[in-house]
Formats: sequence, structure tokens, C-alpha cells
Amino acid sequence: MEEEEVVAEVNTCWAVVAAELVSALLFIKKINKTYIEYSAQDILDFADPEKARNCNRHDHYCYTLSIRKGLHYVLREGLQKEEHRPYKRCRHASEIPARIPRDLAHIDGVEMLSFDEALIKLETQPIGASLHIFMPDYKLGIYRGPTCAGSTFRGMHAVSVIGVGELDGEKYFLVKSTHGREVGDKGYLKVSMEIMLAQIAKDNMAHVPGMVLDNKFVKPKPLILDFRCPTLHAK
Repeated sequence: MEEEEVVAEVNTCWAVVAAELVSALLFIKKINKTYIEYSAQDILDFADPEKARNCNRHDHYCYTLSIRKGLHYVLREGLQKEEHRPYKRCRHASEIPARIPRDLAHIDGVEMLSFDEALIKLETQPIGASLHIFMPDYKLGIYRGPTCAGSTFRGMHAVSVIGVGELDGEKYFLVKSTHGREVGDKGYLKVSMEIMLAQIAKDNMAHVPGMVLDNKFVKPKPLILDFRCPTLHAK
């Protein structure tokens, strides 16, 4: 993809991340001698064509799935190169060209990872994850979710986790966002490993005027979760 094409629509981040993970894995495993970009558009067009056709957005076919389902599509069907099916973001169902399988990438499996397993896997390859997005809290430094008055939950965002680090004693995941270079540090975020999200009683929110959470946080959950990765056995 060209640099300007990396910016994903709200409902396409899962496909972009799945394609990034496959591209990275095949290079790391030396299946490809050079880094080859594989097609997020292939996943968008065919991972769930029925859902795409039924998407009720003025015939706008963009739709939400998960990294897991994107990777399972690659496991079943293989993945085209970016040059053969360039990223077009969302488009009308009538504009989807027929799929011509050639030079496909293949993976052997899709792995779900615990927190500890994710840390180990990151020593050898990037992984996918789901990140809770609160606005306007994207900024330089470490992203900790809702930290200011007026913070609002905007939904889940698929990201590529590429490493870990520590800043002033706080451990973080280094993630690549598909929201563009204006997010974080040129598109990369440091996401705290130490934050748990939970709904707090309204009576206790007087000291944070305007802060709004969501009833999905009745039970505490991590800021970043649902770690997944493609697998490829040694040949």
C-alpha cells in the first residue's frame, strides 16, 4: 500500500491488520526473501460477501468483522498480493471484481493468545489485538484510555502490536494504528499494559465533569485485549 492508503476506514481496520500480520510473518519466516505486502482488500471483498451485500448503508459495503475472522479467511482461501488487489477502502458491492487466485500467501493456523503468551510471541512476530478507543485521549506519551474530562468511548479498534517497552516504570505495548500518522507518534501508540477499565458509579464522578463511560465496562477489562496471530510451521 502507498503511505496515504494505510489509513483505514472505521470498519476496515480488522482486515488491514490481518493483512499486515500475514505480510510480516511470511517475511520473518523467510518464505519471502523481501517484504511483500498482501491485500487487505482481498479480505474485505470476500471474507463475508453476504454481510457485505446486506450492509444497509446506501449500498456502502464496508462492514465490521474481527482480526480472527480475517485470518481464518486467509487460512481457508489464501491471500492475494496488494499489487493484484489494491486497497480501495469501502466501495459499492457492484465494484468488486472477480477474484483470480495467483501468487497467494498461505498460513497454517490462527492462534488465540493469553496476555503472557502474547508477550512471548512478540519476541518473534507482531500480533493483532483489539484496543478500546476513547476520544480525545490519543496523544503522545502512553495511552491510558479515558484520562480527561469529556472522554468518550468510541468503540474497538484493531491494531498490530509490534513490541513492548517501559517508560518511567510503566510497561506498555507498542502498537501500529490504522487511523493515520496523526495518531500518537506518526501512527504508533504506546498503550499501557497496566490499565483496567471499569464503570464507576455516577455519584463518584463529580470530580471528573463530563466523563462518560459505557455499560460494557461493568466488569473490569484490559485496555487492550483479544490477542491473535497467524501461524506458519517451520518447513
